[in-house]
Amino acid sequence: GTWLGVAETVKAKVDTQDISDILSAYLTVGYRIQDWMPYVTLAKAENSSDFPVQLAQKLLDSERQSMAVGLRWDFARGVSVKGEVSRLYNFAGTSGLLSHNTIPSFGPQGQLQSFSVPHDSLVISSLSLDVIF
Repeated sequence: GTWLGVAETVKAKVDTQDISDILSAYLTVGYRIQDWMPYVTLAKAENSSDFPVQLAQKLLDSERQSMAVGLRWDFARGVSVKGEVSRLYNFAGTSGLLSHNTIPSFGPQGQLQSFSVPHDSLVISSLSLDVIF
């Protein structure tokens, strides 16, 4: 078998108020056994904003961690199937970078007053077909 290791980190500092600064990193380790490769990925992402409206800043600021376990099968030259289960967690009271993880609260005049975040973790499963042509 052959080991696979991939790591990446990204830091982007933006000098404008309406775009978030980003800090993210991940590490993937896998082990190839013939046409199969089980793997594990650990990741963390944070967005922070200097937006002048505090309510908008709360919506733009977010963080999360994740762990994924997957299996890749290279069944033909340039064609593979990948199954993966990911757990996203530790949103720290933010949306977790998920746009649908915020519930707005409106005042009597219809003005936006606050956001609540219903989930601090979730599980995503996926099955994909990768083709190189």
